[in-house]
Amino acid sequence: GDVTVNNSAQFQANTVNMSAARNATLNSAVIRGFTTLNVSAIQNMTVASGSFTGASASPTITSSFSAGDTLIVNNSSFANVADISLSARTVNLSNIDFPNGSTVKLYSQNGLLADKPNTGAASVPGHVNFILNVNYNGNPAQLFVGGNINIGVRP
Repeated sequence: GDVTVNNSAQFQANTVNMSAARNATLNSAVIRGFTTLNVSAIQNMTVASGSFTGASASPTITSSFSAGDTLIVNNSSFANVADISLSARTVNLSNIDFPNGSTVKLYSQNGLLADKPNTGAASVPGHVNFILNVNYNGNPAQLFVGGNINIGVRP
């Protein structure tokens, strides 16, 4: 079945695992206090207006979002998360600012960043897409690819 989290539902736990047999939708989800966060969907996942805050500034705090087909992350924030992994056939990101010092791993079918990042361009299937306002520590995320942001073929 599907996993749906709506209406500012809040979770606080050391380890949070959510798995959907089909689709996952997280609208205004607040997940905090974790050292490990894993969210997966066999088909599609949409994360909108999410807030994800790790337990501390520890380098061992990780979050992973994976979908079989399309992963959309819009208007969501990460704090106290050292390792952020987003994986799907197609990854569409917008209105997100990855925190300074974090390592961001973005995986898609072909492991490439779509052309014209952060310009509002249409999503390119099989790519990592920085649609609009995708930043790292307040600066355009494409400037950090190959450094704190790694893009590759999904495992």
